[in-house]
Order: sequence, then structure tokens, then C-alpha cells
Amino acid sequence: MIKYWLKKRSIFSIILALALGAISLFAFSKPNFTAHSENILLTSVYDKTDINFDIPAPTKEQLIEIKNLEYVDDVFGYYFTDSSLRIGGKSKKTKVLFSDMLDSLEFTMYNDSRLISKLDGLSNPLYADYKFAKDNNVVLGDEIEFNGIKFQVGRIYETNTYYGSAVFVPLIGEQKVLIESVSKSYSGAYLKVNDTSKSDAYLKNYKPMGRLKTRADFNTDEEYQIHYNSWNNASYYNEITSFNTKRESINLKTEPNFYIAVVISSLLMIGLYVGLSFRNCEKIYFNKKKDKKEVKSYYLVAAVADFVLICASMAASVLIAKTLVVEYLPSNYSVPMLVSTIVGALIVLLFDFIYGELYFKKIVMSSK
Repeated sequence: MIKYWLKKRSIFSIILALALGAISLFAFSKPNFTAHSENILLTSVYDKTDINFDIPAPTKEQLIEIKNLEYVDDVFGYYFTDSSLRIGGKSKKTKVLFSDMLDSLEFTMYNDSRLISKLDGLSNPLYADYKFAKDNNVVLGDEIEFNGIKFQVGRIYETNTYYGSAVFVPLIGEQKVLIESVSKSYSGAYLKVNDTSKSDAYLKNYKPMGRLKTRADFNTDEEYQIHYNSWNNASYYNEITSFNTKRESINLKTEPNFYIAVVISSLLMIGLYVGLSFRNCEKIYFNKKKDKKEVKSYYLVAAVADFVLICASMAASVLIAKTLVVEYLPSNYSVPMLVSTIVGALIVLLFDFIYGELYFKKIVMSSK
């Protein structure tokens, strides 16, 4: 019966399985993976952080005052620069964030829910994001030089799309002392709040103390007064970013439903099975067989082959599609698709068994 299956049936099953795998790859799997990875890219810094606002240039004292407000849960002051890093002997212009407020790091973009991989025990760690690591062929433990200081890549996070891409340097020891000696204020600060309405009302009148120079920076009182009036009369509200507002403005990509591909594939495999069972060559051949158990073994072979082929073709489409995705995609995202492939193939297998049994009885009855 195996030889008969190979001769009369196998080529149809193989061709259809390959065709279904190709259709699934280009019409469902790859578009789904691509859209999902792009949606992660668009939303991750908003959905996977607790940042509500980003404010410009607060001083340390001002940030302490803001943190003490009843509607503010936490603050994270940071320094920002667009600087050159040396990677493998080459200079690379990169956005760099650094901060000494590491106890509050978890509510920012550099939290565990966005962490892809990490290497502990490094003396001078630097945190890269996915785009930076991929564009520069950087892996954990690689050495990167910044401002004459050598760092090692200790963590890789999902891409920090708020800045396009950026690396983060934790300020510790001598680095912290150096930065504090040359900068009286942060470049900006993230706020985590419990009442956005009250926070928004406060921020409408926010004045970044880090932008206010001292009298010593001017030659005359008149020059200082002009500067002070300009600072005091300006509105800084349009420089404040609301993460909630930015998230609401994002248009997500449509993700094609892979499960539709599984249903279609299952139905087509079942249709092939039914269609081939009505061929005259099978009717004539089976009616001539004295041992009707051979008929049952033929349909057993066909059913198992259909199961293996649909599993292999659909699973291959999922695994190939994952390798074609450019942006970051969680490694476990393909698991539900692989499971649904097996479920669909089991449905085909069950139908094959049931239909094969009925067709076997029909053959037996017709031969009496």
C-alpha cells in the first residue's frame, strides 16, 4: 500500500503542502511577523514604561521639589548628548543618555520588561538598544569607548524609538563626580504621576531652572535682567512631552491573521483527500483487492503523511518568516503559531481517519 500511495497519491500531497507553505509564508506569516515587530517598535517605549511626562532642564533641587508633589510618584533626571562612540576602532555618532538616578531606572525605557539580554559582573557597563546593537554588530561584553572611558555592553534592550535609537550609561563613581562638577542641571527628566490632570496643570506653568543663568554670567545688571525676563516670560509647555498623547497618536500596523492560513490549509488538505478518494483508479484497484485491510492501511499512510506534510510546510513558513523580520521580535512570539499549525494538522488527521474508515466500509460493502 505504501508503494501505491507513493505512486498515486504522494505527489499531490507534497505539491499542495509546499504550495500551502509558500502561500502561508508570503501572505500570512511574514506580513504578520513584520507588522507585529513594527508595532512593538512603535509602542514599546510607551506601553512598557511608566513615564507620563518628559520635562526639560530641571535642576537637582527643582526635581526634588517636583518629586515631593502629591500627584508625582517618581522622577528620573537624565543627561543627554549626541556624541561619538568608538566601536571596534571606528567612530560612530550616537545619542547617549546617562544618569545617576539608577534607583528609578525601572520605570523608564531601561526596565526589565524591555530587556532582551544581559551580562552581569561588568565593571563599567553600557546599555545598548536593539537597533544600535544590530547596526553596529555589537554583542554583550563588547567594548565601547566614550569620552576616553572604556565601557562594556552589559545589556541590550528593545529599540529606544523615543530618540530613534540610543545607548544608556549608568553614572557611578568618578563618572558621576565628573558630570556633577560640570553640569548644574539635568538635560531633562521623566515623570511618573498618579494624576495626569493635576500634573498637566502644574506643568503648564513649569519653568526649567536649569535654563536660568546666574548674575555672574553677565557683565551688567541690565543684561542679567533682560535674560531673567526672557526666561521668566517664556512658555515651556510646548517643550514638555506627554507620553500618553504620543501613544494615542500612533497608528498601528494591521497584523494578518495567521490562524486563517491554518484553517485554509486544513480545508484544502481535506478537500484534496476527498477529491482523490473519488478517482476511478482507486475504486478499481481497491475493489480488486481480496485483503481489504490493505485498503485501510493505504488511508492510514495517507492520513499520517498529510499530517506530517502540513506540519512541516506550515512550521517552515513560520520559522523562515521569523528570520526575514528586520526589527526585534520576541523569540516566543512564534510559539502560538507553531501550536496552531499542529492543531490544524491534527484536525486534518482526524478527518482523514474518519473519512478513511467510512470509505473502507464502502469498499467492503461494494465487494459483497
